[in-house]
Amino acid sequence: MFPHPLVRLLLLILLAALLPALDLPALTLVFAAIILASMRSAAANWRRLLSAIRRLRWLLVSIFIVHLGFAADGIAVFGGSIWLPGPAAVRVACEHAAFLVVLLAAVELLRQTTPVGQVAASLVSLLEPLRAVGADTRKFALRLALTMEAVPECGRLLSDYARERRGKERGVRAWADAAAELVRVTEMRAAADGTGGGVELPALQRTGWRDWLAFGAACAALILLVYGDIPDLFSA
Repeated sequence: MFPHPLVRLLLLILLAALLPALDLPALTLVFAAIILASMRSAAANWRRLLSAIRRLRWLLVSIFIVHLGFAADGIAVFGGSIWLPGPAAVRVACEHAAFLVVLLAAVELLRQTTPVGQVAASLVSLLEPLRAVGADTRKFALRLALTMEAVPECGRLLSDYARERRGKERGVRAWADAAAELVRVTEMRAAADGTGGGVELPALQRTGWRDWLAFGAACAALILLVYGDIPDLFSA
């Protein structure tokens, strides 16, 4: 598997750390690169990736409302009777929304291309130094893996049950019943399984020079985006 799961996890952590330093053009380039990677990967599905982003639409709308509605700068039109947000406020709103979109796209790409067990095993390798102070990194990684494995399934069960009940009950009551059914199904599966999950930590292969070469190239590209000069549509 190329790149190595450990390198993929490191890239996600590095991207999450550098995202706040990226401006809107750089975020756009990173998002385009993620979409291109999902289209070229046999394990990924760019339509499912975009569908995951679409679930954030109301959160993104709220971000725009907050940043544009309470903007300090603005443009007075119609004799000052209407106050429109200025370019700086639009830029900040777009950057905050793009930050969430890019981060979710990167996480979804990792989830689609890398089995949960390999992600957990990579996390154990990264947290290995913490074992010296008594931290149970294996248990933490397993719990995280169980959460990652359960979230998509929980979302599907919740949506399916709510869709089935839509013709009988509407609104909050339908979703409340769906949540109750989800809890019941989860408890039944946990009781049947006996352990509450079936995630195992596989033995990962050693990272090769190609993996670290790809990691270095990605690091260089991100640093270039942080300190490079990319044309900005919002600049004066």
